[in-house]
This record gives sequence, C-alpha cells and structure tokens, in this order.
Amino acid sequence: MDDWKRNQAAFERVNRERPSKLQTFSAEGAEGVNETGFRSKLMKGYQITFFTQQNRRFDYKPLSEWLLYTAKSLGLRGATIVPASEGFGRHQQIHSAHFFELADQPQEVVMAVTDEEAARLFAHLEALKIQIFYIKTPAEFGITGEAADDA
Repeated sequence: MDDWKRNQAAFERVNRERPSKLQTFSAEGAEGVNETGFRSKLMKGYQITFFTQQNRRFDYKPLSEWLLYTAKSLGLRGATIVPASEGFGRHQQIHSAHFFELADQPQEVVMAVTDEEAARLFAHLEALKIQIFYIKTPAEFGITGEAADDA
C-alpha cells in the first residue's frame, strides 16, 4: 500500500471513530468543538474588506491606516492592511506599486466583525462622510485551539 492510500485509510478511520460534536452557533458566539475537533468560540457576522490606495488620506493619515486605528478605537476584534501589487477601480484607472513610488499602491483593509460592530463602524464612517468602496460578506469566524489566556 503506497503512502497516499495508507494516509487516506488512517484519515477515514479517525473520522469514523470521532463522534460528531458539531453545534449550532448564535450571533453572539458559543463555545463548542468544531468539525476538526478543536475547541473554539465561533461567531457569526461579516468579513468587511475596504479597498483604497496608499495615497488616499483622511485626517492627515493614509486612509488604510486611519481605518485600522479607527477599528481599534471602536473596539473591533482586529483589522489587517493588505498591500496589493496592482488593481483598478470605478474609473478604470490602473493603480500599482512602482519601485520608486508606492503612493498609488492599492491596499485592502480586512476585518471580521459582528452585526453590532459592523453597525457601529458604518455609522462612524457615515458621520464623517467618508467615501470608500467595500465588500461586506456574511462570515463565521473564531479561534481554534485553547489559548493559555482564555483558560
């Protein structure tokens, strides 16, 4: 029996022997064991991705950085700035990072939020009249394993 078949057989045996411990999770989150067998607190909400460029500014800061620190000040769980190499937007203009000039570099700001956190974030952006393209996708998120500070 080759390695692949042996690994596949072991995988199937473990999955047959492991009892199903899947649970339904509420929007507030619930402790449970996910399909991989790890303890986790799953949440339901949204993945929000904002699209901008390095040269867009608000309050004298790059807009992506401003969004990151605004998310933190609003008590959101986290946000990540993802630099991109190239892209285009509603005006069909190509934006890209160049060796000597990064000002036009496309950037994404990604965050996972609950319904309430999304409402707070968008109310804040609306109050400041910030215009920025975003995608808001329903998502289930959580942390696998058991962290030492959570025990």
